[in-house]
Amino acid sequence: LFGLALQAWPSAAAAGGIVPQALSIALGLLSALFYINLGLFVFNLIPLPPLDGSYVLFGALPNLSLERKMQIYQIGSFALLAILVISAATNLDILPIGPMVQRLGGWLLGIAGLS
Repeated sequence: LFGLALQAWPSAAAAGGIVPQALSIALGLLSALFYINLGLFVFNLIPLPPLDGSYVLFGALPNLSLERKMQIYQIGSFALLAILVISAATNLDILPIGPMVQRLGGWLLGIAGLS
């Protein structure tokens, strides 16, 4: 929705005569909200429990026993927390979400004609 608003805003601003400073602030806010939502989308697709990507992983591995899935689910939360803490403490980009979000966002905005 924020991407669509980004696409529609400049033409609506030109028709309504919105102040350029207000337009700049609004476009910056819409852009930030677009990238935040895209980042949350990409982050949630990581195949570690309790994130939604784990359901995709478990669906791709139908022969995995219920006990094994429960073991993975129990360990997944701690593994995710450890990855996030280590990334923040060492400045290592273990989960390259930022570059993925930038590329995906640029691609989506390009499709919409906004890049």
